[in-house]
Amino acid sequence: MTTTTVSKRASRLGQCTDATMQASGNAATDDGQKARLKWLHGLSVPVSLAHIAVSGVELARFV
Repeated sequence: MTTTTVSKRASRLGQCTDATMQASGNAATDDGQKARLKWLHGLSVPVSLAHIAVSGVELARFV
């Protein structure tokens, strides 16, 4: 097991550039599948809202 000290972390952070700090792109948009990404996102939003609603109802039953 290795231990990284604060000074080593600071020196590594100093070496970061804008390119290395950016998150990698989304695979769907990189492949030109924006329609698929929009469809999946459109599906995930109602599913998430339904999950929140069901959780709220269940919590209300016990409180």
